[in-house]
Amino acid sequence: DTDADTDADSDADTDADVDVNVEGEIVHNDCGVDPPTVGIWSILPKAKACGDAWDTGGASWRDAHETDLPVTEHTFEGEVPVGSWAATALASHCYGCTGFKVDDESAAWVEIWMYDYTSVDAPYLYLYPEVPESMHVELFDPGVVTASDPPYPEEGWDLLALPDGTLLTEHGPRPFLFYELAVETERFQYDEGWCVPGRLAQATIEEAMEDLGFLPREIDDFAAFWDPQFPGAEWMTIYPQTRGLYRLPIRPRPDHLLRGIFVLEAGCRPVAPPDLEPVPREGTHAAEWGLLLLDGLDRPEIAVTAL
Repeated sequence: DTDADTDADSDADTDADVDVNVEGEIVHNDCGVDPPTVGIWSILPKAKACGDAWDTGGASWRDAHETDLPVTEHTFEGEVPVGSWAATALASHCYGCTGFKVDDESAAWVEIWMYDYTSVDAPYLYLYPEVPESMHVELFDPGVVTASDPPYPEEGWDLLALPDGTLLTEHGPRPFLFYELAVETERFQYDEGWCVPGRLAQATIEEAMEDLGFLPREIDDFAAFWDPQFPGAEWMTIYPQTRGLYRLPIRPRPDHLLRGIFVLEAGCRPVAPPDLEPVPREGTHAAEWGLLLLDGLDRPEIAVTAL
């Protein structure tokens, strides 16, 4: 049997002619819903699966298995060829994934622990090299990317970045990279922030962005995206996230990387004032902003094709 808690590297036998039974069980973490299917994904060579939901070791999954495995009373079963795999489950606001290997000598048993997640809405990522430079950008877990522009390939974005921020991609020039992804809400901090009337919330975020060092055009992009669809609530608590975020590998590595993800919650909560230290915008630098809306706040309608 295979230890389901161990990431599956791809050094296993790849004899695709041998089908092996795989069985598993979904262990719920207070999600309150039953996922209808389990997806089985093959793993790229030298890649890790998803032992950490926000750290796959850099590489990503390849093609999904031909059919999802049906779930009956939190269990699933089926056949896959010999090799390294990741089993995923997704339903409502719950997500789970685990890596495993199969060989031609025994069946594999897999357990998936489900956790609550939400979507990081409309992160915009800007890149500013000192001279025109080829750059590579990866997202921490391609399996939970829900939208992107340009389309996100499994190995990450490759592009030519210009000093003015223009990004030349295979899909044409872009002023920024756009994506959305599902993340575990518990990984963010909820101790520092501010409480504000809902009608003033967007303005205070833009002020915080200025304090952090976002450029005027980046703040203008934020306003242009959120002006028509910023969520409404009588009061909101805003938790800025600038450290300890999910991985965002960029090669070559920028001299400075400014990240500002703002978690919004309906209602007023007691929080400590945040320490918003500005990030230098010099040398090769990059910046990223985004929002994460907790329960009770409506998510926006995303029109990726309009970017």
